[in-house]
Amino acid sequence: MRNFHFFDTNEKPELHVGLRIIKTVIAVYICAIIGYLRGGVSIVFSMITVIICMQSTKDKSLLFAFNRIIGTIIGGALGAICLFFSQLSGVINNLPFYYLIIALMLIPLMEITLLIRKPSTTAFSCIVFLSVTVMRIGDASALEYAANRTLETLIGIVVALLVNWIIPKSKHEHSSDSVMSAAGPVPEARGSGGTTTPEASGEAHGGAAGQPPIDAGQGPDYEEEQ
Repeated sequence: MRNFHFFDTNEKPELHVGLRIIKTVIAVYICAIIGYLRGGVSIVFSMITVIICMQSTKDKSLLFAFNRIIGTIIGGALGAICLFFSQLSGVINNLPFYYLIIALMLIPLMEITLLIRKPSTTAFSCIVFLSVTVMRIGDASALEYAANRTLETLIGIVVALLVNWIIPKSKHEHSSDSVMSAAGPVPEARGSGGTTTPEASGEAHGGAAGQPPIDAGQGPDYEEEQ
């Protein structure tokens, strides 16, 4: 069993309002204003998407946004189909049975993300699917509701990308990019016989021996940018 680490880092925290926090606040407010101008429609999904997609660099934000778009399309489409046939057949009037169908539909949804070799979109696809099928049980059109939830998510993605691209990089971000460009790819250290040792593998991924490797798919903490 791997060692459990309660804290994400052993470094002493420095409390300050970094650039990523500022960009997130601005993007969330823009989403709120857009919802207000659209007639006071729901804005929670666009706000959630902004928080998820707002990363420390433009490239990371673009990658997260691309995955969210795929997840939104898959979850929204499958959610609309499920909600449409549930309303058409009257299954939606039997909530316990309807909830069972929704839970079972998560199986093909997850399999689709694996089939297209995009497991990073699985969680967000499920979130969009559930937002379409669970949060709206009433007389509204399934297609209309799914389209609105998808549109809200896409608005959040676009706002996050625009804010991240318009606001210039911080000094910390510039220096980090320069260091990474100059260093190049980190070679794997090999032990005797040409095999990669566990200790070397952990160090090559940014951690010391015995420490958990850094997850390359997860954005840095909000304290990272100065």
